[in-house]
Amino acid sequence: MWALLSVLLWSACAYEEKLASGSMAMEFKQYAVAADLFKKEWAQEKDPREQGRIAFQIGQCHQRMNRPDLALDWFQKAFVGGYPGASLEYANCLKQNERYDDASAVFTRAGRDRGNPNEYQAQMQACVSAKQWLEKAPDNVFKVAALPLNGAYADFAPTLGPGNSLVFSSDRPVSEKDAKYGWTGNSFSDVYSAAPPFAAPQNFGPPVNSPYNDGTTSFTGDFSELFFARCGSDGDEMVQYCRIFSAKKNGDGTWGKPEPLTLGPPEANYGHPCISPDGRALLFSSDWTDGYGGFDLYIAFRLDAGGWSEPRNLGNGINTPGHEKFPFLDADTLYFASDGLVGMGGLDIFRAVKTNGRFGQATNLQAPINSGADDFGLVVDRRGALPDSVVQVGFFASARKGGKGNDDLYRFERRLPPPKPVLPEKIPEKPIVYTIFCDGLAREMVRKNPDDPGSNVVDHRPLPGVAVRVETEDTSFVLKTPADGAFSFALKAERDYRFSATRDGYLSGKATLTTRGLEKNPDRPETRLSVLLDLDKIVKNREIVLENIYYDFDKWAIREDAKPTLNALSTLLKENPTIRIELGSHTDCRGDDAYNLTLSQRRAESAVAYLVAQGIAADRLTAKGYGETAPVETCACRQCTNEQHQKNRRTTFKIVE
Repeated sequence: MWALLSVLLWSACAYEEKLASGSMAMEFKQYAVAADLFKKEWAQEKDPREQGRIAFQIGQCHQRMNRPDLALDWFQKAFVGGYPGASLEYANCLKQNERYDDASAVFTRAGRDRGNPNEYQAQMQACVSAKQWLEKAPDNVFKVAALPLNGAYADFAPTLGPGNSLVFSSDRPVSEKDAKYGWTGNSFSDVYSAAPPFAAPQNFGPPVNSPYNDGTTSFTGDFSELFFARCGSDGDEMVQYCRIFSAKKNGDGTWGKPEPLTLGPPEANYGHPCISPDGRALLFSSDWTDGYGGFDLYIAFRLDAGGWSEPRNLGNGINTPGHEKFPFLDADTLYFASDGLVGMGGLDIFRAVKTNGRFGQATNLQAPINSGADDFGLVVDRRGALPDSVVQVGFFASARKGGKGNDDLYRFERRLPPPKPVLPEKIPEKPIVYTIFCDGLAREMVRKNPDDPGSNVVDHRPLPGVAVRVETEDTSFVLKTPADGAFSFALKAERDYRFSATRDGYLSGKATLTTRGLEKNPDRPETRLSVLLDLDKIVKNREIVLENIYYDFDKWAIREDAKPTLNALSTLLKENPTIRIELGSHTDCRGDDAYNLTLSQRRAESAVAYLVAQGIAADRLTAKGYGETAPVETCACRQCTNEQHQKNRRTTFKIVE
């Protein structure tokens, strides 16, 4: 259910009376409301181009409500109307609806729109694989069946509960007076429990359930402690985040007050907890900015003194630029959902086995476990004896066609494959030759304002003439990208590759990939790995704001919370040794002009001194204190809001040569 997987959650649920347009409702993430408003606007609009834009937004609303079936028609309208960017979303939506041949053709069109017909080659190959997996599903060792408890709403995130029960999350209404969650138009999600045969679920009730979105649970092995995610709080702030809570069972069998876990910076979402049976290790998903993109999987360990260790990212063998969520650990096997690996449409369920202390290559479980829709939240149930020929049972959630609601729960059995017939002795076949190739692409980051290096990245385009240095422990060479920015070469097995891309006038791009732990599949002896190298065009003498650099009142010493940002700037300078920067400090308009100028100069000099201590040559750095002379918010001082003052109090850098 995408409502609980979002980057930002909005606490308000009664904006409908205040929302006058689809765009406003979409801005407030009230997608159910936005879709209805946009449909009225689309029906009244006469300009075909404007209709295409509105149709695209309606499709986005349905996608974010986890309804690709409804999104498909609107993305098609936007695509036929020629709305920019509609081809890619239409192709993805066709894939989610299991129209793989059509999706592959539109992916080709989407690549052509980007200037490179092979831009989405991996997606086109995924369509071929997904179609084959669907055709072979009846012969797969997995067999699935829907649970009786499924209803017209979203039922998802199954967990093994006490007494052979199944605990799960659902946005089914408890009563007709339930508040509605504007993202989906349904009730806020709660935690439920159902005993075999899983037909009559019971609401967990408080204190686990709250007026907000609660769900995605995990118990310790003795069921004395519960971990779950909650999105929303009693605070007045509009933007809310998801947090992981834990609650301990009281002596009378009730649950104590849930307490939030501190796992990382507060400006991130934390969810999908999976606690180890002994309660010492916690797997979870987060959109923490130090990851590989989207949501990544992390692990943290309980400290004897209380609290949790600093979370460790599971690495790019598991995490991708997409989303990785819903981890479950069964001994040394990790199950998780991802939309960043080769899959059948939305989220797919993958399996990775730990060997020598690290997880190997993730394997798609294919159909019938996976489908074109979102499939996620797989858990293995080892609580009872198994029938003959069955080696594994468990549960998972899916939004696939044929279900009762948005998401439904399914039970699966993994059976022994049928015995192979005894064949007459054959002449030994030639040994299989396994090959690994790298398909790379150098891209220019296209910003919303090409003259503002701090504006958002809105697109990428292939970049020719890029020098790509490739290094491993025993290899180093340089290649240059042609007109389409693409490159390809053979890789060696069991190696870690480092890529560095440079071109005059651009900041360098970095990437890594590994060929360690790749599974050898005789049916597919050729493995192709992809790498993207994104380069940012250098814009001189335009300031870029450094986020999260704050100073104590009337002080200029570098605080601990500012060091990560300055460390990132230090890395940028080391990776681009020819550039020089000016590091500037600005104050707001309050206070004496001369005092502000002196204070800002000292703060800029402190930041420069910190970078010098990190190994950056002093002649590459200039400190400049601007005081209040260069505000970005030009309001009259006494009329400025606190937010406007905060924007003016900033630390910046700009490339000067």
